[in-house]
Amino acid sequence: MKSVLILMSTYNGEKYLKTQIDSLLAQKNVNVSIVVRDDGSTDGTISILNEYKKRNALEWYSGKNMGPAGSFLDLIYNAPLGYDYYAFCDQDDYWMEEKLYNAVTQLENYYARPALYHCELEIVDEDLKYIRTTHNSKKTEYIDQTLMVFYIPGCTMVFNNCLLEIVQKKIPRFDLITMHDCWMYYICLGIGGQIISDCKAYIKYRQHENNAIGASRIALKKKIQMICKKNNSPRVQMIAEIIRLYSFDMKKKIQMICKKNNSPRAQMIAEIIRLYSIDMKKEYLIHYEKFASYPKSLKSKKYFWRQSTRGIFTTRELQKAKLRILFQSL
Repeated sequence: MKSVLILMSTYNGEKYLKTQIDSLLAQKNVNVSIVVRDDGSTDGTISILNEYKKRNALEWYSGKNMGPAGSFLDLIYNAPLGYDYYAFCDQDDYWMEEKLYNAVTQLENYYARPALYHCELEIVDEDLKYIRTTHNSKKTEYIDQTLMVFYIPGCTMVFNNCLLEIVQKKIPRFDLITMHDCWMYYICLGIGGQIISDCKAYIKYRQHENNAIGASRIALKKKIQMICKKNNSPRVQMIAEIIRLYSFDMKKKIQMICKKNNSPRAQMIAEIIRLYSIDMKKEYLIHYEKFASYPKSLKSKKYFWRQSTRGIFTTRELQKAKLRILFQSL
């Protein structure tokens, strides 16, 4: 059986942590190992981790509070090489028992090159009752849209040793990396690795008020308030109003479009270019360079507006709204 090292970050996750870990240990037809980095928990998380460590079910270590991105990056760059595959894991979900085996089966065809797998999510409530299923695998068709609006949750990702070995060779500036999952995805894509998109869901993604990054439309009001508080300009207020009125007619994350004047993601892409440009495929490097110049260049801004909004609006009225927003943003 293939070996899989699961990389988990915890922070005050005592409420759902046991359910998550038990679902990892119940994975079928793979040899599972678990390493956990605790990001400074002050609740009962440490006691739970010690309980499982005494049973030799996992290893864990603690560090200063770095937030989800920093904590997972610490796991990535300290993960031991030699496992066949690696997987990111949150602290509050539930993995179906065939999740890893299904991923490994599809990744085996690409053992000699960097490869990354991701699947859909089954969104559930706090009691694991079904709400809906995501359809993110269809949104990765256009590279420019993927650069602009990232749809793929890290907890669905499984990647091979070949990719991790390449990533670990160069240490980035952690402050330039918006999230660990898009970091791994963009590197794999840029160097010509294989991206495997599975349209089936193998994770019950628990939606609750303490999610570090949620997948629910319930948090829409809070997101609008955050956008308005961060930038009180008339245009941002207008975008927030469009989100409030049309959010259920739009595909997710249109609100991200209004916040790209000095995009942290563009800085992260620039960091990937700095570290990995020699290894990158030329056609992808061109796209990445365009995106990295996006905050500075009016031409790039217009280009990525057009690319990233393909397929986001679903009605004629929203197509008109798209044009009005685009005109005012330029």
